[in-house]
Amino acid sequence: MNTDKLLQSNIESEILESQSSTIMIGGNGGREFIGIEKTELDTFNIVLSPLIKLNFKNHIIIGSSFTDFLIRLDEKKE
Repeated sequence: MNTDKLLQSNIESEILESQSSTIMIGGNGGREFIGIEKTELDTFNIVLSPLIKLNFKNHIIIGSSFTDFLIRLDEKKE
């Protein structure tokens, strides 16, 4: 997916409007998206969040970095 399509997906899903600190980078094939969330401490988390109830409180942290996310995925960690 190129950056224009990624930005368009975020606009159409109203993610940028409702969660300015989060950008969707993909989905899980269901009604959830995988995103990058910038924290108040200027760090980043990889999150899984529902597309229906867009609220940062619904984020599930699935990695403290993209590398951490991939390692957890490979090792099948929750």
